[in-house]
Amino acid sequence: MQPNNKEEYKKIAVDIFVDELPSLRAKIGISQDQLAEYVGLSRQTLSAIETRKRPISWQTFLSIVLYFTLNTKTNTTLKLLPGFIEALQKCFDYNESE
Repeated sequence: MQPNNKEEYKKIAVDIFVDELPSLRAKIGISQDQLAEYVGLSRQTLSAIETRKRPISWQTFLSIVLYFTLNTKTNTTLKLLPGFIEALQKCFDYNESE
């Protein structure tokens, strides 16, 4: 079934990203403490997000995505996550052909 609104695409993008968050951190060798500090969270909050005990806010999601997008070791990985970029584009009504 195809999502039909931005909120559904946000959920898809968030779900894909949160599943990959521990491996993204491992790829660049940073701890939960370090990433939490970079994006203004506590380590406990980041841990709860990674274990899905706490939902991630859209603002926090975007901050962490930006961090990994700007890192040359992980930006390609984000682009290759199945469905991730497409879901983000739908969230922002982005059409690459425009």
